[in-house]
Amino acid sequence: MRLLSRLGSWLRGSSASAPAGGGAREVDALLGARLPSVPADRFRAGLLHAVNEAHEQQRVVNVTLDPAVVVLVIPRVEAMPADRERLVSADIDAALAQLEAAQRFSSVTWSALKEASPPFSPTPSEWGEDQVSRLEGETGIVFFIDVEAVVQAMAQAAELQGFGARVDDDNEVTRVTDGRFEAHVGTNALLAEALWTGRGPLSTIARRAASLSHELRGFLALLRGLERRFPDRRFDVKGGEVLARDASGAVTLDYRQLFASQLSAGLTADAFLARARLEDLSGAAGDLNLLLRSASYLKAYPDAVAAPLDGGALIAVRTKDGVARPVLREPDDHEARFDHFRDEARRALPAFSLSAHAFVVEQRSSHGLTRAACLVADKAATAAFHPALVRGVLEQLAPREPRARVVCASENTALLCSEHASPELIEEAKRRAGQLEADLFPDGSDRLTIDHVVELPPQGHGRYELQVVPDAYFNVRDQAETRSDLGRGHSDYLRGLSLELLSRPEAALPCFERAVRASQADGEMNLALGRTLTAVGDHARAIVFLQRAAQALPEHADAANALGVALQKSGASADAHAQFRRAVKLAPDEVGFLVNLGRTCCEQRLYGEARSALEHALRLEPTSGDAHAAMAVLCHRTGERQRALHHAREALSEQPNDETISELMTLLEEDERKPGS
Repeated sequence: MRLLSRLGSWLRGSSASAPAGGGAREVDALLGARLPSVPADRFRAGLLHAVNEAHEQQRVVNVTLDPAVVVLVIPRVEAMPADRERLVSADIDAALAQLEAAQRFSSVTWSALKEASPPFSPTPSEWGEDQVSRLEGETGIVFFIDVEAVVQAMAQAAELQGFGARVDDDNEVTRVTDGRFEAHVGTNALLAEALWTGRGPLSTIARRAASLSHELRGFLALLRGLERRFPDRRFDVKGGEVLARDASGAVTLDYRQLFASQLSAGLTADAFLARARLEDLSGAAGDLNLLLRSASYLKAYPDAVAAPLDGGALIAVRTKDGVARPVLREPDDHEARFDHFRDEARRALPAFSLSAHAFVVEQRSSHGLTRAACLVADKAATAAFHPALVRGVLEQLAPREPRARVVCASENTALLCSEHASPELIEEAKRRAGQLEADLFPDGSDRLTIDHVVELPPQGHGRYELQVVPDAYFNVRDQAETRSDLGRGHSDYLRGLSLELLSRPEAALPCFERAVRASQADGEMNLALGRTLTAVGDHARAIVFLQRAAQALPEHADAANALGVALQKSGASADAHAQFRRAVKLAPDEVGFLVNLGRTCCEQRLYGEARSALEHALRLEPTSGDAHAAMAVLCHRTGERQRALHHAREALSEQPNDETISELMTLLEEDERKPGS
């Protein structure tokens, strides 16, 4: 039983209510009982004590860290006996009921906080000491925060500094002004700093309030620096922007972002501005990035603003509408113009994102088990340009080490491994990376030769959406290339399977078509072709080949299920129902088959059979998002609103990015709010 999934569903179903705004007297009364009042050392000690207690006593701990923050700490339950797990479950229910009754808390999990890679110091690895492993995964930690009290406290702290302050209706931003410039205090950043550093809200609010006068004076210094750097322009402050005007028009600058960049670079306003052109300071041309590119890229763009790096170059680019364009040099450029882009890229490291295929190769040696992790994606080598990005990748794929070896063979590959990795391990990883790159990028990519060792920082950066490639892909691909004795059709079949394992049905389709032409009666080949045709949306053709497969493989549950899917998608619900029944008869404990049967029964209003199939699926796999989603639809159709809402929340906790489940959740919540519900 995944207790955190149950917790996640509750969190998605609850929200903090925001009372209507009132006068200062009402705000003071509100904060009298809710204003954070615990100093940093006590907040941190309370959190660590709660984590240790939950871990050592194997029980749920619910602690009020200060009047605005409650923490719920849940021990790992995988190895717990059933009776202990039931006690833990009851403790969670009791704690959540108490918090739900308060009706003022919003929530954030520690894992979500960690995934956001907050750039604040000290980090948990610095203040958590020997408890850091418990903070990073041995316990489930959820903070419940009185957000309204925190933002109102921030506003009052700003007013005590003599500034005007206003909180946005959604409590996301506190706007502080000196009458000309406006500083923004983001609630998410404020809370992330409070929790990530272990200081708590009070200390974080005090620090942020103390910095406001410097920030607002810094805006003025930046404006004066702009006037000196670009004397041919007239600068006007308009709310949150500075307009740089001349006869040809106006360029819009975000003075808050520029000031943050200046602070990050550690320069005075004049030194910061001297390195950049006016268009470099405006975001209108797109987001700033650095890309690690090959030397041949510089041949195509000899005027690109760049800096050498091993076998390639770091290129400054602007990315707009998904297209990266190089920033080009001008005759009167400052020699340090690239430094401006490098500093901006460093500042944006926590927001770096990359979607990639990934795999890990392991080898035992005198140093123990060594691993090589590899990314393959468009311009994946960029993940290797900074040690914090390397650390961010390794945090997901391999154990942490103080140093790492970085190897790139092309712009689309990045190999990260222990500095003790053997030449044989490196070569095997590079071979696999070449295979994977060839399948993902048939047109190839430019070579980029990089091989060096980097010191890893204590905190990784970057957000990586990694599709882990199974070893089966490489095994099947190798067989397709080496087993010529199996015949042409079988080689094509294996090649198609390898591409299917990469979730590339459109590339696998011609391989399976060639295989079936060579062996028209082969059930497995017809099944693969029909399954792939369904995946690309050609359901009518899919049915023909899946019927052949079902006839050739009468005891093959996958063939019956695949035929049922194609029939259902083509609108033949009754025929699909028969095939799903057959699949479940052949494999009665396969959750996916039971869910398909439940769905098609629900479509045909066979609600009793649907409920039986879906209840069986949930007994087999209580965390199945598909089973919960299908059960939510069934309960909605049979008028069981509360059960439908429960199952929809469970489904969403397992599959938070599923748009269909989100839409169903919205529909159910709207039904819940209707009069008489």
